[in-house]
Amino acid sequence: MGDARRSGVSGRQWAEYLHEVLWFFRTWALPVRLEDDVPARWLPSRHCIRRQGAAASGPGARPHILSWNIYRAHYARRVRKSLLQLLPEYDILLLQEVPVLPGGAFWQIPELASHDLVFAPYHQVRRRSSLYPYLATGQAILSRQPMLAARAFDLPTVTRYTPGRDHIVKRLVVYARFQLEAGRTLGVYNVHLEYVCGPRGRAAQVESMLQIAAGQDDDVVLLGGDFNALLGDRRESWLASLAEAGFREEFAHEPAWLPRPDRLLVRGARLPARFLPGRGSDHRPLGGRLSRDGSGAA
Repeated sequence: MGDARRSGVSGRQWAEYLHEVLWFFRTWALPVRLEDDVPARWLPSRHCIRRQGAAASGPGARPHILSWNIYRAHYARRVRKSLLQLLPEYDILLLQEVPVLPGGAFWQIPELASHDLVFAPYHQVRRRSSLYPYLATGQAILSRQPMLAARAFDLPTVTRYTPGRDHIVKRLVVYARFQLEAGRTLGVYNVHLEYVCGPRGRAAQVESMLQIAAGQDDDVVLLGGDFNALLGDRRESWLASLAEAGFREEFAHEPAWLPRPDRLLVRGARLPARFLPGRGSDHRPLGGRLSRDGSGAA
């Protein structure tokens, strides 16, 4: 999967771009209806993929965790090169916008072949095009540590947005459980919230995610990924709801009014995090080391 090479934009591509832009603005004015949800057979939870790694290590007390939206791997060589530099340090990867192409899925690259994997698609394409050349794109958790359990949970639909009749779009959260020290468990949730809506829509998806996490009953819970907090911390009221539920974020960042979609929030432990070097995406990798007593700096 090489880097995208765009020598020009065809008339069909321009039409596809225009269609998506029009749908983006149209959905802000349209209420969500029950009939707008996807048919049951297309629910992401029914298309979850699980793979057991060939060389998974034992339980870890303080795993290093990385989250990165890889932008559908449009620039796969750059993304892969960046991951090669980060993989030796990081035990658990939370990747968003992971593509599945006709020639294979991104996680099939040799560097990730030995990792445990769980994947589910939030965007499934029934008819590919120059703008949407993949079969699906979604969230993946990959780990050198064995997963005790793994699955995908569907999140509520909060927008009528869709790129067209050949596309199935449904937000979800991918979950994996890991063993920590002293019999404790770590529940990891890979998040990619809706962006074609206001904070109220994302708040509904966060509330659903909190209910899901309560049902799994892990000792330590990590929510990581692309939260699409487009309006800044002050306008995205669901961030306060996460704080009330015990989730904390340790990250020195820009002023609160600036949008920052990528986050790592944890309950039951600490995770000092920082942005990492990475090329090939419109997002930066975010990583840190889980620490029970706060001694593990990112």
